[in-house]
Amino acid sequence: MSESEKRVCRTPGCENPVYARDICKTCYSDAGQKVRRGRSTWARLEELGIVGSSSMKRVGKSPFTLALEEAEKLHPAQEVPAPHDERDICRVVDQ
Repeated sequence: MSESEKRVCRTPGCENPVYARDICKTCYSDAGQKVRRGRSTWARLEELGIVGSSSMKRVGKSPFTLALEEAEKLHPAQEVPAPHDERDICRVVDQ
């Protein structure tokens, strides 16, 4: 069992394992939504003691990132064409 699985979310009434900032994935997602919508900031949530510090960030790359980088080396992406102007698509449809 990893260290994050031993700790539970600091949100009162939530017993889920810690995901980030001392809260679970569900509470983290909810907090992030509040921040993105301008209802709060991460700094304010930290100040209130609702979330933990962001200084507990992952050191190094995640296993997924490492696997993705290795796969991209083995299978380089083909050049993606530039997106067309939306008006060009409308002209084709209108014709």
